[in-house]
Amino acid sequence: MDGTGGVKHTEDGHDRPCHYLAFHWMIWPRLVVTPGARDLDVEREASWEGLWGGIGVELFACFPFGDNNIRYDMILRAKQAGAVEGAAKLSRWKLTLE
Repeated sequence: MDGTGGVKHTEDGHDRPCHYLAFHWMIWPRLVVTPGARDLDVEREASWEGLWGGIGVELFACFPFGDNNIRYDMILRAKQAGAVEGAAKLSRWKLTLE
């Protein structure tokens, strides 16, 4: 894993970096099973930030602005951690991003 997911442009034309680092890969399965994670509104950055602070903001950026490999990994690792509902929400959002 090289940690780069690329840079994509947001709707307002600004660059939004995505760096899915080993730390993100390791912490993600632990976060998706924390209390309140079921209430995550996956398409709202503020929801990620409210649950997990700065790391939530970083992980949020990796989903819409990263590549399909990152999205697939986040969905798979959420399922493996037992966050089936969260994985389903991410899967639905992934379909709208493709």
